Amino acid sequence: PFLQAADDMSFFCHGDGTFVKPDAEGRILLTDFIREHTGIADQAVFVGRGQFFQLWEPEAFAAHREAVRKRLIAMRAQGAAGGVTP
Repeated sequence: PFLQAADDMSFFCHGDGTFVKPDAEGRILLTDFIREHTGIADQAVFVGRGQFFQLWEPEAFAAHREAVRKRLIAMRAQGAAGGVTP
């Protein structure tokens, strides 16, 4: 079934992106837009997401990864207790 929230999140994540082109040495220039959008200063984390990737500020990524893991563990525990899982 169609979920408006899922569509909105997909648009936010993918539609708010920007195209980048590697230079002759395979490097990607982090534009001002990317830096402002991500908070990246001098280091970046590349996160593969299937057919695309995300750039994260390292500390923000670590916090996000931990939060996602906690949510998934809670969902699994709820499912094991007879709750409904998404």
